[in-house]
Amino acid sequence: MELTGISISIVLETLFSPHSNSELTHQIAYNIASFTGKEKQEKTELYKYVKKYYSIRSKLVHGETVKEEELNSIPPFFKFICDIILKIISDDKLIHVFNDNQKRKEFLNDKLFQ
Repeated sequence: MELTGISISIVLETLFSPHSNSELTHQIAYNIASFTGKEKQEKTELYKYVKKYYSIRSKLVHGETVKEEELNSIPPFFKFICDIILKIISDDKLIHVFNDNQKRKEFLNDKLFQ
């Protein structure tokens, strides 16, 4: 489960990484929430969900003790990420955007002000 948790973070960083490494967790969580959520409340909850996952990811990467409850949260998060990937690969426009790093960054930047 630990390796799955770390692998998920690699997927997230590939798809939703910001232009810089500063505030990486915040920016990835924000980009995912903006991409996935519809209303402000939903985006806020998604942002918190991703941030919570990243705190678990940090423990895994840095060799800290991870509680069983935290490990049990990885499979639902994995499903959440699979749903995002399915959304991307089911839309020709999104496939094109996410296959081009520059277009992906422009797309995520455009979402900043929506």
